[in-house]
Amino acid sequence: MFNIILIEDDPNDLENLKTILSDFLNARGLAYTCQVYNNFYMDPSIFEKTDLVFLNVKDDNTNEIEFGRALNRQFPKITIVITSNHSQNLIDGYTIRAARYFLKPIDPDLFEFEMDDVFGDFALSQRQGIMDQRLAPCKVLFSEIMYIEYQDHKTIVVLKDGLFLKTVIPFKEWISLLEEQSFARPYPCFIVNLRFVESIGPKDIILRNKRKIPLSKDFKQDFIASYKQIKQK
Repeated sequence: MFNIILIEDDPNDLENLKTILSDFLNARGLAYTCQVYNNFYMDPSIFEKTDLVFLNVKDDNTNEIEFGRALNRQFPKITIVITSNHSQNLIDGYTIRAARYFLKPIDPDLFEFEMDDVFGDFALSQRQGIMDQRLAPCKVLFSEIMYIEYQDHKTIVVLKDGLFLKTVIPFKEWISLLEEQSFARPYPCFIVNLRFVESIGPKDIILRNKRKIPLSKDFKQDFIASYKQIKQK
């Protein structure tokens, strides 16, 4: 789930951006939430769980650029995209170190071409996660999950820091949720984050924390193929 904020005060530009963005995300099957603000005078806490911000830089751009810099300093993991009616504003906005800069009206084809790289970037994709009170009171990033095990009618989520989270979220729901992420099943009751796999043996896999997980012959071929695909990225 991507959490996106649009900061835009022009109604026509806002509708254009919302349409282009929704068409882009829906075509790729990407789940998202979107909040809209017509200025940047808001509680900074709203950015704590934000992945992507579209920031409009107006002609008198000093305030917007300074806001972008401050946002970058306070929340360095947020990806910022700049939009503006004038190319000079985009040039001035380079100091924000945004991921992309779009001149309005935004061309849908250019948006699609550029944003494919942004959404494919690991720095953004690793911030995808799950917000579910059945698991934790805050967002749990997929990149923090080492593996998931179904045991005694409960799902155990093991994080890379060693923390164990027990949840009633069904194992089948986890399989569906992680289908498009860097996870694979080595065994019927395990889902493993492929980025934490250290080695693969004939009958088991070894994770970075030296945890040994069984490797079933029924899952072995698909698991190894998924692992090789991740290693090539």
